[in-house]
Amino acid sequence: MKNKESSYMHLYGMRVYLSGPIQFMPDHGITWREAITPKLKTLGLDVIDPCDKKGFASEIGDFRNQMKAWREDGDFERLRDNMKIIRRWDLRAVDYSNFIIVNVDKDIPTWGTIDECVVAERQKKPIIVICKNGMKCCPDWLFAIAKLHEIFDTEEEALTYLKKIDQNGFDNDLRWLKI
Repeated sequence: MKNKESSYMHLYGMRVYLSGPIQFMPDHGITWREAITPKLKTLGLDVIDPCDKKGFASEIGDFRNQMKAWREDGDFERLRDNMKIIRRWDLRAVDYSNFIIVNVDKDIPTWGTIDECVVAERQKKPIIVICKNGMKCCPDWLFAIAKLHEIFDTEEEALTYLKKIDQNGFDNDLRWLKI
């Protein structure tokens, strides 16, 4: 069945996980995810957003403040227990996805993003990288994980690439599994 909004259907019904920093982002990584989600949905994609866990343990908003308070109070066990739940959700979401989009900014520290990329790479999933300030600022490690033709300077370039795949198919690239 074809998506009413998309004129093609190679990506229709696939799931994409939106990976990128949360903890040290001023907006907890919400803005870029909210901006790209409707564009991805026009391709018939199901978007998995770790900032919108739908009632499950979250790491943004009020809960981010609670985690900060646990850290300041030295309640590291409670912080660890909650982060284990969040990490499990995030990595399970990577498992559930067909591919991931990674938003990278060399000036924003991130730990979970790296974990998610490694899991996706081990599962032989496409890793689409959007690197703030361009490919020249992409962390070296990502060059070993992502394909060069899937590292982009801008969101628009990444979306153009996905539209091309949606239109033309996967060219026998076995990483693009539709299951």
